[in-house]
Amino acid sequence: MSFFLRSLIAAVVFSFSAVHSAGAFTPNKPVRLIVPFPAGGAVDFTARLIAQRLAEEWGQNVIVENQAGANGNIGAEYVARSKPDGTVLLVSSPGVFTTNRFIYRSMPYDPDNDLAPVSLVIVSPNVLVVGPQL
Repeated sequence: MSFFLRSLIAAVVFSFSAVHSAGAFTPNKPVRLIVPFPAGGAVDFTARLIAQRLAEEWGQNVIVENQAGANGNIGAEYVARSKPDGTVLLVSSPGVFTTNRFIYRSMPYDPDNDLAPVSLVIVSPNVLVVGPQL
């Protein structure tokens, strides 16, 4: 297992352990983690790791649902319009909160008022690579 993956798992475990020990939210029905991107990507992978750990901590089913489209806006809107009872959560990249408002003329949700950040889960560097002939 790579150092990155071990670090990610440790960060998730420790952050949820701290929340759990603080007497925070414990759901009484299944929780859905909405991933606003297709299955198989980095956000989906991260959400599945989180779901597994939360299910163990809470003793409750945690289901990962992919609702892809519009650069994350479809899934984010779904969460923004959901009942605010803590059982529908968004696991997303920052673009849903930051760049989409500049890319789309009209947004189906207000990222500042309709969604509330809970935790930074992962930091993933990006790399741009080109061939030497460019």
